[in-house]
Amino acid sequence: MNSTTSLAQEQAQNMSSLSYGLGLSLGVLFLILLLTYASYLCNRSPLPPPTTARTNTTTTTTTKHGLDEDILCHYPTILYRHSESSSVSSSGCSICLADYKDSDVLRLLPECGHVFHCRCIDPWLRVHPTCPICRNSPVLTPVQTPPAGVITVV
Repeated sequence: MNSTTSLAQEQAQNMSSLSYGLGLSLGVLFLILLLTYASYLCNRSPLPPPTTARTNTTTTTTTKHGLDEDILCHYPTILYRHSESSSVSSSGCSICLADYKDSDVLRLLPECGHVFHCRCIDPWLRVHPTCPICRNSPVLTPVQTPPAGVITVV
């Protein structure tokens, strides 16, 4: 009887240690899942504010950072072959890095005097309101606006 009693006690101890090990493992697994979920909740993007049923119209605001087409058309353009050495200080466009050809139409920014291809600077100025080289704003003031006959020399 001693051997059966000691065998039963040994099996009970094994079952007890197995249940403790299993409980500890499940507890650690639950803790890891809980920390992972808490981390997810803290790092996700915030929810949009709830919309009310009383709002029937949606207001959309767009901000335009560049210059309008009507402002761009007032900037002077010159043909490279007719340009003087004082108006064009470089031999190439700083945007596309191509050398100027005699048939290229260039746009002169009035504030800083930098010259670019029209096909290069116009898209830039529609998005950015500054010169790509010196970052000065090329917006014409009423005093700087050239007369209508002097705007384009092509």
